[in-house]
Amino acid sequence: MEKQLQWILGKMIQAVYVKRDEDYNNNIISMYCIIENNILVLDVDQEADAIIVGNLIDINNEQYEEDLMINKLFKNKKIVSFWFPVNNQGFNDVLMLGLDKFVPTHLFSTIASCIKINIVEQIDKP
Repeated sequence: MEKQLQWILGKMIQAVYVKRDEDYNNNIISMYCIIENNILVLDVDQEADAIIVGNLIDINNEQYEEDLMINKLFKNKKIVSFWFPVNNQGFNDVLMLGLDKFVPTHLFSTIASCIKINIVEQIDKP
């Protein structure tokens, strides 16, 4: 899978769109990022709570919307690095991005069949 993600390195994120589960707490269940006119899709494997990464989507799908708060966290940021580790049960349930620097700055995780977005902050700064 990591080889399939190599294309994102060094590229700028132009926009982020999310699809929410309107029937259950409005959680994010899918999202896509426009990265220099290409698309990175993050979906949730409902059975395994794993992140599924792809690059095909119907952009005209009205179920996706631009979330301004989320977009502000990603727009015009350069992807310098990424990590897509496998957990102890063999699933990818975390995708970390290093935006504008090599160290992880943004983290996507799948919990309870939805995507959670976290900002990583280093606490042992000198």
